[in-house]
Formats: sequence, C-alpha cells, structure tokens
Amino acid sequence: MSEAEPTPPQPSVPLAEPPRNRLSIAQLMLWTLGSALILGGFRLFRQQPQPDTGRIDTILSVFYLAYSLPLGAQVGSVFLWVARRWRRQGGFPVQPGHWLLLVGGFAHLLSWTGYAIGHFAVRFFIFDESAWWLPIEIPALLVALVGYALTWANVRREQGIWRLAVTCLVVEYALILLMLAFAVIRPIQFQGTCCAPVCAVLLLLAGISDLANRSSERDYLHWTGIAATVTVCILQASLPLVMRWLMAL
Repeated sequence: MSEAEPTPPQPSVPLAEPPRNRLSIAQLMLWTLGSALILGGFRLFRQQPQPDTGRIDTILSVFYLAYSLPLGAQVGSVFLWVARRWRRQGGFPVQPGHWLLLVGGFAHLLSWTGYAIGHFAVRFFIFDESAWWLPIEIPALLVALVGYALTWANVRREQGIWRLAVTCLVVEYALILLMLAFAVIRPIQFQGTCCAPVCAVLLLLAGISDLANRSSERDYLHWTGIAATVTVCILQASLPLVMRWLMAL
C-alpha cells in the first residue's frame, strides 16, 4: 500500500477589510445642493453694506462661504433621510455622526425658513426687525434640543466621551432657550463664546477616540457629521472675536 502523497499547501487568502461606506455621488450632490441653498440664503438675506462697512462685509462674505460647506452637509443629510424614508431604507441615522448631521440639518432648515418669513415680513410690512429675529429662532432651538436629546438616547451605549459631547450639546440649547425665556440678552453670543468651543473640543476628542479604537465600524457619513458640527462650532466661536477685532481697528 503506497503512502498518500502530501497535500500541496494552499495559497493563503488575504482577509478582506470591512466595507467602507464612502460618500456616493448622490450624497455629494445632496451636499452641493445644501451648500448652494445656504449660500444663496446668505446672499438673499444679507443687508446692503454701508460705505463705511466694506471691510466688515468682506469678512462676513468669507464667513458665509465657510459656513455654507458644513451647513450644506447637514441640510443635505435631511434630503438623504427623506429619500431613504421614501424608499423605506434603513441605515441612517445609526451612528453618532449621522445624528449630528441630521439634527443640525433640521434645525438650520427650520431656522432659515423662519428667517425667510421674517425677512420678507420686514420688507413688505414695516416693523422693527429686532422684534422678531430672536423669537422666530425658538422653533429651531427646540428642534435642536429635542434632536440632541434623541441623539443622547441613541449614543448611550457608546464610549463615555460621546455621551459627554452630546450632553454638552443638549445643555447648550437648553441654556439658550432658558435665556430667551427669561429675556437674557445676547444668547447667541453666549453660544459662540462659551458653549461652542467646549462642544467642539469634546466632539474632536470623540472623533479621535473613534479613529483610534473603532474606525472600521464608522462610515464616511459619520466622519462628515463630526467634521461639519465641529466646523460650525469653530465658526460660531471665532466670528464674534473677529467682529470685535474689526470694530477695534
């Protein structure tokens, strides 16, 4: 009886990396559409600069362009959510960055809608613009507060830094609404100088933690949500500083 011939070694098959859900062309188009809507709104609602405010108007134009990119991603996520709901598809929002995109998108769309109504009301019916600007922001602030509360409920199983970051967002909008309820002046300035920097740092830490520990589990919409929200927080914090610097010149 002859000995069985040894089985030749099989070539090793490399392990496949987990699929990465890159931004599709359709998602990039929705982002572009959202950015175009935001930038068009800035230009439509912007008051004509006075002769002595040309420098300020130039700086504001740069900020408007910078704002349109992250806000466009958030607004585009609302269109994405609607499209997925229409097709009865899941998968969004499920990750923390998804929720950041969607809540910010809904809040800003509602804010822009209210601002458009107020802008044209001031234009066609003469009354003090300052009388409606802050009250008309209340629905958008309420949507942001409820949205981030839902976000917290969905990230409660995430790492502690995520729960802390979303808690900061909830507290931020709760404080702003309380300031409006008690007629405290300059709640938006309080948001930019106090809340936005803290939230930006915590969200950055949460993103770094994800990148170090579980990057393969996160898709590109998650990273886009972190980047967009952090960028908005940075712009909110830096605009008052830049305006004070310009006024001092």
